[in-house]
Amino acid sequence: MLYLCRFALLTEWNVSQWSALQPADAFNRHQHLGWKGKLAHISGFASYLSTQIQEICFDADLIIVQRNLTHQTVLDAIWYFMAAGKPVIIHLDDGYWMLPRSNPAYQYWNKTPHTDPTGKVYPGGALKMMEEGIRRAHGLTCPNRLLLQDYSHLTKNLYYLQNYAEPSWWLGLPSSDDIRTGRQWWRETWWREGGEVESREWRVESKDNNRSPLHATRSTVRGIPTRETLKKERGLEDKVIIGWGGSISHKDGWHGSGLREAAERVTKRHPDLIWLICGNDNSIYEHLNVPRRQKIKQPGVPPALWPRTVSMFDIGVAPLFGIYDQRRSWIKGIEYALGGVPWIGTEGEPYRDLLGWPVGIQGPEIPDFWEEALEDTLANLKDRQEQAVSLQGEARLRFLVDNQLDTFAAVFNQVIQDFEDMTLGLPNVVWLEGKEDG
Repeated sequence: MLYLCRFALLTEWNVSQWSALQPADAFNRHQHLGWKGKLAHISGFASYLSTQIQEICFDADLIIVQRNLTHQTVLDAIWYFMAAGKPVIIHLDDGYWMLPRSNPAYQYWNKTPHTDPTGKVYPGGALKMMEEGIRRAHGLTCPNRLLLQDYSHLTKNLYYLQNYAEPSWWLGLPSSDDIRTGRQWWRETWWREGGEVESREWRVESKDNNRSPLHATRSTVRGIPTRETLKKERGLEDKVIIGWGGSISHKDGWHGSGLREAAERVTKRHPDLIWLICGNDNSIYEHLNVPRRQKIKQPGVPPALWPRTVSMFDIGVAPLFGIYDQRRSWIKGIEYALGGVPWIGTEGEPYRDLLGWPVGIQGPEIPDFWEEALEDTLANLKDRQEQAVSLQGEARLRFLVDNQLDTFAAVFNQVIQDFEDMTLGLPNVVWLEGKEDG
């Protein structure tokens, strides 16, 4: 049994949830594949001399650190365990060197000097500290090929590993009663903050033992409402919903992709059209120049309830703009596919592996593309939706994490093999034998 240990930060949903918790959960559900996983807070890795962390890491066949390379003790821990013969790799999912100034994280990553929680001052800033962390580790995994190229001057060991979705969320969306009574399918706490590490093997808690097969379509999965039911619950059954969800970091994507201009044109011709903008920042909603009666702002929801919102969309959109957005992963595209939602996105690296998906249209960063694609999808909406729903079985086979564990295992086994090859390839050592006098 190979043992994987991941260290991550609770508040980073995409990195921690998609890249850490979900694969670890899945391996622990399928230990016959030869892997099991444990998770701990990044503060635990920084406490690498503690008895608990020593036990965790020295038992591990592979250690993965999620993103947080701006603490001196984290960098020290990488060296410590690498020197002890443990492969340590970094997982990153952002192009920090390319952050637009509109992104709230820009100041953190570009401010100089950077002072870490231990008081260590890095004159070059957080970016330089992260570079040092990557250099110290064995290698790097990313869900985007351009990102791997960006970091190739820091390490030669680069591994492409996409994000895959949590099955329990997509195969058993909470009912209205679940939401009202708080019986939601998500864990509020994986670990404790403040250096106290909770590390254990995770098991998914299902409502019953007769879980639906991972390839089932929405119409055959118990507990997953239809689009019509979800829209009726919101009083929007007579509307066509174009939906999107995200944070302020997507602001430039909306402004630069051409979608805003196209939305204004298309909405004027379709009075039954509603734009549902989901997330905790208001700027994208406010800057969408359509009548207020034709747009709705929905606050962010817990991750496990997000599939319920996505599955209500009649059309999903995935706008991108510029070099930073081209370093994103394919999450929006696979969420639409899993929800049975026809979608439109900006072409490029994030959705490159989804080219050819029958109900996913991709095109350039110009308003005319978006206008044409939206009008074409609206004109053929019933057929596109039926096709999207019919493809949900294939989407679940391709995009749910339990169905891609062979992919994870292949990458992790390759990391271990590369690390072993590297350590075996050390320069030749000449051993000198002394002789006793006489």
